[in-house]
Amino acid sequence: MIKFKNWMYMNVGIVLIACATYFFLVPNRFVTGGMTGLSTILGSVTNISISTWLMCLNICMLIIGFIFLGRSTGIWTVYCSLGYSSLMLLYEAIFPMEGKTLTDEPFLELCVGITLYAIGTATIFSAGASS
Repeated sequence: MIKFKNWMYMNVGIVLIACATYFFLVPNRFVTGGMTGLSTILGSVTNISISTWLMCLNICMLIIGFIFLGRSTGIWTVYCSLGYSSLMLLYEAIFPMEGKTLTDEPFLELCVGITLYAIGTATIFSAGASS
C-alpha cells in the first residue's frame, strides 16, 4: 500500500507539471519531450486540443506498457498520467488561454516552465511513479 506522503508527492508533482505545461510552455509553443511534446505538435497542426491529444496518447502508452511490461508498470503511473491529462483538460475549461502568454518575456516563461516541470517530474519520480 502506498504511503500518504507518496500520494501527496504525486499530486503536487501532477499540479506542477500541468501548470508548467499549460501556463508556460504551450502558450509560447515550446515543445518538450515525450507525450507532452508530441501532443503539442499534434495540437498545433490539428483542430484537436493538446490536452485531448495528451490523454489519448497517454492511454495508448499505458496499454502498450501493460502489454509489454506487465502489471509492474504500476497503477500509480496510470494515476499520474491520467491525472496530468485530466488536469490539463480542467485548466483548459477554467482558464482558457487561447494562445495568449502570461508575459511578454518568452525566455522567462521558458525558465519558469522548465523549472516547474523538472521539480514536478522529480517529485513524481521520488514517490515511485511516472507521468
